[in-house]
Amino acid sequence: MGLTGPLPQVDDYYDAIAYNVLGTGMLFGPSFAGRNWVERVENEGDFTNWGVYFDMDYALTDSINILAGLRYSTDEKSFSWLTPGTNYRDIRPGMEEVIFSTADDYNVGQGVREAREEWSATTGRLVGQYHFSETAMAFLSYSTGYKSGGFDSSTCSPPIRRSSRRKWTISSWALRAILWKTCCGYRSATST
Repeated sequence: MGLTGPLPQVDDYYDAIAYNVLGTGMLFGPSFAGRNWVERVENEGDFTNWGVYFDMDYALTDSINILAGLRYSTDEKSFSWLTPGTNYRDIRPGMEEVIFSTADDYNVGQGVREAREEWSATTGRLVGQYHFSETAMAFLSYSTGYKSGGFDSSTCSPPIRRSSRRKWTISSWALRAILWKTCCGYRSATST
């Protein structure tokens, strides 16, 4: 442009370069010095979990016990995203979001986006116990479980990202004893 030295510290000069040369409102003049840039996503969630369970312990003999249990669980989750846009939108024409942009499918300035999902599962456990004496016992255990899904708090691109529920099984065995009035034992577990 044929200029030498520092840029003139005038907003109009910065605006001319921003809009006419760069095609964006992202170059700021000196009057914006000291102002904070703010972009945010506001989330609100409502999560409800309830379950019903049954557990029993049956003595087959004086030394052998069988324990069994069932649980039904359900999780209901509703979640919302509000992306109001940068605080510069109202004071600077042509302002673009940098972090949470509409190009990345954020609902910038479009109000609240909402999602609701429900996950449920029936899980159980089966345990066999053998009592060597009043102070020593061993057991084998097999149980199932699940973790409900959820929503990504900062991403709301369609379809709204959510994690699915995850099932797992746990197998374990242990040997426990009370020796010299102290409980000690060894336990091993695997999870898939």
